[in-house]
Amino acid sequence: APEPCLPSPPPSTAQCRRGAAGEPPRSRRVPPGAPPAVASSGADRDMGQSLTAENARGVGGGLAAQQQQQNLVLPLGSAAHMKAREVFDLYAELERCLAVPDNVKPVGKVYTSLLAWQRAHEWDSDLGGVLEFVASSLFDYPSWKRQAMEECYRLFYDDVARQGTRAVEQLPEPPTSEEIGFRTLNEALLSGKAASLSVFPGSYEDRNGCALSKRRWEYEIERVPSAVPGGVSGRLIHSAGHHQDCPINVSLMRRMACQLPVDGCCATRDSARRARGPFLLPEGSRAMPKRPPPALSAFPGPDTRY
Repeated sequence: APEPCLPSPPPSTAQCRRGAAGEPPRSRRVPPGAPPAVASSGADRDMGQSLTAENARGVGGGLAAQQQQQNLVLPLGSAAHMKAREVFDLYAELERCLAVPDNVKPVGKVYTSLLAWQRAHEWDSDLGGVLEFVASSLFDYPSWKRQAMEECYRLFYDDVARQGTRAVEQLPEPPTSEEIGFRTLNEALLSGKAASLSVFPGSYEDRNGCALSKRRWEYEIERVPSAVPGGVSGRLIHSAGHHQDCPINVSLMRRMACQLPVDGCCATRDSARRARGPFLLPEGSRAMPKRPPPALSAFPGPDTRY
């Protein structure tokens, strides 16, 4: 299938890469009076190398690629990059600990550190940049995987709580409905059926992306049984792919991917002001406006604009 048109470096002559691999690119004729293609800067092209393979697929993936290439402008080594590294290390360590059955104390320790990080940085003005870095392939922790991690922790906590022992005191409680902005949870999690499934299917829908293209990610949470009878099961996350709904003509989508400035598109990512809970996921539609704590409200600064 033909790939979408992508902006080329200066001079800004748009090109289309078509056909089998190795075929030389063909020039695309720009009609008189048409707006010129947006040329990427050198920094943008460098950051474009960090696009995920998922975002690079298909026509919609081409649009997402341009959005990331244009918007991930914070440099490596910036404060946002360093914070992204910190929270990524916590996510990765928590994922590793959750995969091990009966690993209660280490899970509790890492999750407590994650809560402390979220409370310390949720009002930072560069949190949006942190989320951009975390979701890019530099760290590869997009929203769907963070949601799967939250569900893994809920399942792990439920297993420990069912034992009726004091081990549950080593684990902070999962976030309440209010703390995650009344985001809708999987019904199987609420009913308790998910804990008994060997494979728990889940999905994440991007409700903040461009209205021209809706994306949905599928994943599976595998239960790793404990060797101890009645023990706590570990949990592993597996990607099950994603699909994209394009309600408009594909050729029109391709032209827009080549010529529409990103600033002219609608909201493209989870907004930092809507990020809730330790996994920084978007709030639900019934959430009340997010307000800073009184201490921050009394002394507004660059990190309290939300």
